[in-house]
Amino acid sequence: MAIDPENPEALYAAYLTRLSTGGSGHGKKSIDGGATWTDLGGGFPVNRVNAWAIDALPGKTVYAGTCGYIDTLGTGEGVFASTDGGATWDPKTRGLTDRCVLSLAKEPTTPGALYAGTPSGVFKSVDGATSWSATGFSMDATTLAVNPRNPAMLFAGTSQAGVFRSRDGGATWTDLNEGLPNLEIRALAIDSAGARLYAATGAGAYELEIARLTRVVPARD
Repeated sequence: MAIDPENPEALYAAYLTRLSTGGSGHGKKSIDGGATWTDLGGGFPVNRVNAWAIDALPGKTVYAGTCGYIDTLGTGEGVFASTDGGATWDPKTRGLTDRCVLSLAKEPTTPGALYAGTPSGVFKSVDGATSWSATGFSMDATTLAVNPRNPAMLFAGTSQAGVFRSRDGGATWTDLNEGLPNLEIRALAIDSAGARLYAATGAGAYELEIARLTRVVPARD
């Protein structure tokens, strides 16, 4: 589910109906906090929607990342985008060599800049998903989070290898697994102050003080 950051009453959700050959995707939108729902419009993906992102900057765009059907992951349709509040959707896959999209994350300060996590790594777009390029991360990225106070700082969670951080917009990465007893990362979140990273794992939730990772120690004479 996605919540419009400028209007918390506006929600987007997706679901699948079970069919003997797989599933058929459907999308819904609510403008009253979930009290009532209407169908999303033409071109909405038929695959399972795993991730959402909303670009609230000028020319608001809603993104949906797809992969697989009811109970399995597999060949996806990539990323879809809507610029009219969900009335119509267009595929955005140029350069996205792995179209099984597991996660999406919007870079909060630059219009059109976002990341997509796939089984083969993290991809980045700077033009509203019109084109994609691979970053320096080549493991499965089941969840992504961008620091709202430092947009160049990106975190990726994996299914078996823990949490990784990039400080340069995805070019290079380091692991952050010290003290993390379970490396199955199911979700990542950062507080609005950009001070703490929260990780939901296969064995509970953990938090990390981001300032501790970036603190500069004064040089001694």
